[in-house]
Amino acid sequence: MARQKKGRDEKTKSQKEEFLREFENNRSIMMTAYQTEIPLPNIYFWLKHDPQFRERFEEIEETKVAEAEDCLMAAVRAGNIKAIQLFLTNVRPNKWKPPGARRDGDSEEASKLKVALERAQELMTESD
Repeated sequence: MARQKKGRDEKTKSQKEEFLREFENNRSIMMTAYQTEIPLPNIYFWLKHDPQFRERFEEIEETKVAEAEDCLMAAVRAGNIKAIQLFLTNVRPNKWKPPGARRDGDSEEASKLKVALERAQELMTESD
């Protein structure tokens, strides 16, 4: 019986290592589970109950976020309008939300009024 548990533990350790190695290759958790043929519930169980696995997973995720941020900034510096909009609406949301978008603290009625006022200002500017 102990021999079976040891074999199962070694298989689990091997699966965890394989998952983390593949997860580093810019795949989502779901794609990595599919590619490695490791059931998604197993991965979520490991994340919940294995601090070392969770820590390594989070390190990989943070690296991916940093890489994405670097790419976004490169696109901003290159003048990519979509990247600039994404950056500004997330860094300064109260200043750069598109017309009609709700801002922090706005009620639905206040948001509708702001949209109407912004549209009226646009129309007045167009008629000048």
